[in-house]
Amino acid sequence: MIIKYILVALLLFISSAIHGQIIFVNASATGNNDGSSWEHSFTNLQDALAAAAYGDTIWVAAGAYTPTSTTIRTVSFHLVDGVKIFGGFTGVETQLSQRDWEANPTILSGDIGVPGDSTDNSYTVVTIEKADSTTVLDGFIIAYGNADNQGSGSSTGPTKSGGGMYIVGTTGSGELRPVIRNCRIEHNHARYKGGGVYMKSSTESAATPYFEQCVIFENSAFTGGGVYIKDGSDNYSTVMNNCTIEKNQALSGGGLTFYNYTGNKNLKLSDCSILENMAVGEGGGIMQESGANSALLEMSNCIFKNNIGIGSATEGAFLATFNFVFSESYKVDSCVFEEYCIQPPSWTAMYIESSALKSRRSTFNLNSTIFFNQSIFDIQNSSFFDGSIVVNESIFQIVNSYFSLNSKGEGVQILIDPNGLSGTLGTSVVKIENSILNPSKDSSGQIISLRQGSSLSLTHSLVNVPQCDSIATPGTNVTCGPGMLYNLDPMFLDTAAGDYRLHPCSPARDAGDNAIIDSLGILTDIAGQPRIQGGTVDMGAWESEAFSIK
Repeated sequence: MIIKYILVALLLFISSAIHGQIIFVNASATGNNDGSSWEHSFTNLQDALAAAAYGDTIWVAAGAYTPTSTTIRTVSFHLVDGVKIFGGFTGVETQLSQRDWEANPTILSGDIGVPGDSTDNSYTVVTIEKADSTTVLDGFIIAYGNADNQGSGSSTGPTKSGGGMYIVGTTGSGELRPVIRNCRIEHNHARYKGGGVYMKSSTESAATPYFEQCVIFENSAFTGGGVYIKDGSDNYSTVMNNCTIEKNQALSGGGLTFYNYTGNKNLKLSDCSILENMAVGEGGGIMQESGANSALLEMSNCIFKNNIGIGSATEGAFLATFNFVFSESYKVDSCVFEEYCIQPPSWTAMYIESSALKSRRSTFNLNSTIFFNQSIFDIQNSSFFDGSIVVNESIFQIVNSYFSLNSKGEGVQILIDPNGLSGTLGTSVVKIENSILNPSKDSSGQIISLRQGSSLSLTHSLVNVPQCDSIATPGTNVTCGPGMLYNLDPMFLDTAAGDYRLHPCSPARDAGDNAIIDSLGILTDIAGQPRIQGGTVDMGAWESEAFSIK
């Protein structure tokens, strides 16, 4: 009997160790402040983190919490490996499901000095140095970090990069795979990299966090205004799912910079919105650069809208990719690109160099909004303009996509140039299949310009120009294969409302090539409906329902 009781007690102890304890935090608690209940909550998060161990959970009531009660700017919240931290409680809940993190804002604030004076704020609000996939930060606003240190030291240290979050492993910390969920990372700044979030991998430790339902808003830095990702892991990808990156600013990578020269880093964005970010240099929305290692930027069901490029060297208001060793570095599936703004003398909406790009089921609505929200390209004011999309030393494959290429003036709308930043002559190959190109009738230039060493092939696509020779620069390497339709209105349902589904009488209905989508395993359209209806695939991103007689 005694042995039985000992075994039961041992099992209870093991169960407790596995599941851990709940530690409570409430800034207004008046009990004995040991974290054992809401009544006796710790009044600051740092005490809870100090008491927590692997497997524990911390519940934090609404309110503002700073890393320190002093003015020491180097202090931040250090997450504990294996500890789940949830914000958004009122202070009476008994179940996690009872909290409402949106109605009960829980703020991790770097505003530690004079309220509203950013010059004395914490350099970094949240630091993650060791965290496996059971480490969770959920339901917080992370704000007012200011990594603006003007002194000596590394530009990638936590006093100069990562104003909101700094995710960098240390020797022996292993893979960093924390889950960041239901968080707003806003109003942070870094002198150098990652105003909102900075993450860096090394040979000792790779940082590959998982972001879900997060908003990264109004952050700024020299590069990577919202997020800066450096290098990666051979084992895992950094994932951002259902996130919004909005109104961030930087010299390059206004929304996000993805820089990979170590490890086979992959970045996956799914169901994300990249909105109204601004860069003075490359990549208003996203800037990606990699070297000899394989780095893949994969985007699905994402929206790029109203991203801005300004200045004389702006490349890619939506996206700029630079890969100094050719690699398959960029995949786009069911994304929408629309309403970017480039201000003279900026260059392009999308700049792609030394990349293998695969795009399918996407909509590229490339309307320049230079002044007063007018959808025109007034290229007479832009001596540096080269094209809405610039493809350098790259393979650009476009399948079942739609391009509304609206410009005004004599410039080309897509430039295919094999001569990249390296200055050496390479090869650029563009393939357009099952797609619709609807150029502006106001443009007196060609839709596409090919330079020496470039090639363009089109099959089963509708191009609203008189003939194949009208698509690109005369005398260049252009091939128009079977199934081409020319000089026809694609007949969308409502272009003014952005509805690019096909009218029942559209010539693009049932006019694509099934073999192309079968070879790529495409099963659904941009709206998630079956890709083939009525026996033959449509051109463009949306599939029409099959005709039926009732």
